[in-house]
Amino acid sequence: MVSEGYLSKIKFALRTVSTDDNVELEITDIIEECRAKMISLGVDEGVANDEDNYLALGCVRSFARSKFSLDADDQEKNMADFRLQVDELRKAVIDNADS
Repeated sequence: MVSEGYLSKIKFALRTVSTDDNVELEITDIIEECRAKMISLGVDEGVANDEDNYLALGCVRSFARSKFSLDADDQEKNMADFRLQVDELRKAVIDNADS
């Protein structure tokens, strides 16, 4: 489930103010796809779905920007950012568990 507030944050990151239901549905699907990808890469499901976790939000923003980018260089840059952020998120969770 994606809250309206979270959807708004990602829409802002994508620089879109569209209220078109199809655009919002596509962005929601991308958020859910990103969460699934984060989980498949080893991020805890609760962390990936935590809308108050700013590190997870950063991952979702980078992932969504890569999906909406029309420029191949921007797509790759945003996916590289996503992968780096996922690694940092996994490390932060591991570090917190060890504490």
